[in-house]
Amino acid sequence: RRAFAARSWELGGKGRREEGTLHPMASTGDETGGAGHIVPPSRQLPEEATAGLALCAAAADGHGDDFRPDPVPREGIQATSVLRDVELGEITLQKLEAEFHERSFLIYALQSTSTELDKRKIDLLGEIQVLLQTFKNEGPQDAVWKLMSVLEILKDVEKRESDFQSFFRRTYTCMQAGIMELEKGMYTGDKYKVDVSVLDQSIVDAREKLNLAKRELGAKLRAILSLKRQIDDVPVQAELIQYEHRFSELYIQIQERLRQTRKHYDTYNALLEIKELMLKEISLLNSISSQFQEAIVDTAGRSKLMDSMEAIVKGTQQKLKKVDVGLHSEQKTRDSLKEKYSTAISEHRRFSNLLKSFQEECVRHERLRSLTPT
Repeated sequence: RRAFAARSWELGGKGRREEGTLHPMASTGDETGGAGHIVPPSRQLPEEATAGLALCAAAADGHGDDFRPDPVPREGIQATSVLRDVELGEITLQKLEAEFHERSFLIYALQSTSTELDKRKIDLLGEIQVLLQTFKNEGPQDAVWKLMSVLEILKDVEKRESDFQSFFRRTYTCMQAGIMELEKGMYTGDKYKVDVSVLDQSIVDAREKLNLAKRELGAKLRAILSLKRQIDDVPVQAELIQYEHRFSELYIQIQERLRQTRKHYDTYNALLEIKELMLKEISLLNSISSQFQEAIVDTAGRSKLMDSMEAIVKGTQQKLKKVDVGLHSEQKTRDSLKEKYSTAISEHRRFSNLLKSFQEECVRHERLRSLTPT
């Protein structure tokens, strides 16, 4: 009875709070409600609260057997029951989500264990193949014993695997049935009934769309980065002009270095030839000074000396002719270079004139463009 009285008081208070009405007290100045309960001077107890207090007082006095409280309004009871159903539904939903996550974890653990057993079975089959190969290569008796032991182990593992798979199927079926029952009994009222499968499917679809959008975004970002790299690789006009100036400077430096290198090579070759001629001259003079006295006395020696001198003169003339041929070729090269230089000078002057006229035309065009109305 006391519990019923307390529940009536709670229902009455909730109903009045849901309606949101507070009645001021009468002007009699009475500050006490029924059954001696103190009430604030600016508020009046609702009728449901008065009925609940009366029931509590009757239960406390022991006269609650024949006591019947006033009926509570139907709107307050309906609102309170709806709030209570919503709260119970939220609590049940939280419990179901926790249990769903727990059972999903158990299913994942069972699947991982099944995968490990499959891997173990594959390893044992591989060991059997190795043992069969060993049986072919080694003695039969040892291989037979090893094969028998491995077959026993394989039978044991297959039995354990079948037991585990049956247990896994039963557990998985029970869990799925429990989850379906819990999802069906989540809400009792038709007005607040929620289709969890639809919500889960919508969540899965939303996640798939999000992942697809992320993948598309990543692909677009990669394409943008590649385009940026390609754009960075393409030089702008200022860079092209700078490259052109630098290439022209490098070309001038290379030409100057090539000219100096050729000059040094020519100087080296000329000095080397001079050295060879001087060495020949020194050797000739040494031979003449050493044999002149003996050769001048004898007639045959004099004739031999004259022949050697004529041979030396002929060799010197041949060397001179060779040097003259090289000189003429160098003069021809010089003349051709002079012609090319004069042609380049004329082309440069023509280019300068064309550039000057082009700049004048550009200035004239800009002036006319500024004068023309838009």
